[in-house]
Formats: sequence, structure tokens, C-alpha cells
Amino acid sequence: QRFAIEALALASSHSRLVCGGRDRAANVWDIARASLHRSLTGHTEPLRALAFAGEGDSLVLTGSSDRSLRIYDLRSSHKDGLVQALDNFADTVSSVQAHGARIIAGCADGTVHTFDARKGRELVDAIGPSVGDIALSANGRQALVACVGGAGAGALGLLDTVDGRLIRTFRGHKNKENRIHCDFVGLATPNGLAQEDCNAYVATGSETGTVHVWDRTTGQALATPDVVHRQSISALACGEGTIVSCSYDGAGWLWQLEPQQASTPAPPARLPKS
Repeated sequence: QRFAIEALALASSHSRLVCGGRDRAANVWDIARASLHRSLTGHTEPLRALAFAGEGDSLVLTGSSDRSLRIYDLRSSHKDGLVQALDNFADTVSSVQAHGARIIAGCADGTVHTFDARKGRELVDAIGPSVGDIALSANGRQALVACVGGAGAGALGLLDTVDGRLIRTFRGHKNKENRIHCDFVGLATPNGLAQEDCNAYVATGSETGTVHVWDRTTGQALATPDVVHRQSISALACGEGTIVSCSYDGAGWLWQLEPQQASTPAPPARLPKS
């Protein structure tokens, strides 16, 4: 029986990927061999979030609708490889990211949980609406949190992962119902990317079919480009001056952010259908 895949993560080496969904298992695949490396089980409800962590991406983090976050060690000789189960969530674990010894998880009850393995400490920050997605800055000290619903019909918050302080809130997009990804956008420069340039802008999508970009430091919104998607944006990923947006209309668009203008993303190119 086949099940819908609702979460996916790629190892930094691009040698493995992990996916999962309604079958409640995190399946780790060897990309070169196109073979299943390991199936990580234990959750009682569908998986909603996945991430690699640890040295050599040896750990897999799984978030589920069963209100728990699990940590698996791919090096373990035990069948399940379970290292730890964190079950102090009040609702679905909707997103998870890791940086060094810290794990940051978003919950559907509107909270962000930061676990510090070295200090044995957990911080819980109440953001407000349901947390749909989390993206980490290059140095791991800031988290971009995309919220669904609420009085503001969606908000993007910039959070300090060390002390839990809300640095800034970005508004202007519509996100009442759908989970829409967010990300940091780097500036493409001839000399490469400095660490701070990797986080120069923040971006998310809107249910109106538009891409929204803000200056991370000032909070100033860039001019919103023309609507190209006919339906809500469903997924978004960013790179060096590049934004890829996908929509429920079945289309994907590639945007280029021009650093010398820093006013609006350049006209997009449509991605070929796969």
C-alpha cells in the first residue's frame, strides 16, 4: 500500500534523503543506489517534519501528529535506532531544524521549542498562531518562523534561538489556512557569500500566489512582484540570490534577486514540468 509523503529532508552530502508521511515511518534512502537504507518506526500518527542532524548527518529527527519528536541514530546497531523521544508537545510537531547541539521545533499550538543538548535546557516560546514552518540562519542563532492564521492572517517572525527573543515580525502576505515554507535568501556576489550575506533577506509565499521578500535587518518589504501563480504557493526554497516557488496550480517559478537593486525580484522563469 502506498501512502502520501508529507515530509522530506536531504542530507548535506546529498547522499541520502529521508521521507515520511501517513505510513508513520521515516524511510532513509541511499540516493546513488536508489535503495532503502533503513526504516525508522515508532510514531503512532503521520509524520509532519523531518531533518538530518549530528556529525555526518548521522541523526534523523522526526516530528509527528502524535505530539512527539524523536531522535534516531543511523549508526546504531539496534533495530529502531531510537536515541530519545521528546513528547512534551501539546499538538502536532509541524517543523524541525537542527544546528550543532540545538534542535528547534515548531508546534501547531503556536509554540517554538528549542532544545540544547549540551546544556540540557529547553526553551518554549509562544509565537501565537499555529507554526507552519521554521528556517534557520547560517550560524543557527536566528530562526524564521512562519505562522498560519491568527488575527493578522499569517505572520513571519524572526526569533533569537539563544534567548527566545522575538526580534522582528514581517507582515503583508496572506496565510490563513495552508502551510507555506519560509527561508533566508543570500546575496549572490562575485566574491562568494559571507555568512551575514546568507541571511540578508527573508522570504515566504502567500495564498494570493505572490512571493514576499523583506530585508532581514530593517524589516523593509521589497516591492511585491506581479502574481504569477493562479493558486496559493505551497512550497518555497531559496539559495544564492535565487527563490523557487511552487504552487497548488502545478507550476514552479524561478526568481532572481538582484542585490544592486534590492528593490524587487527580477522577472521569473518558469520551471519545466517533471
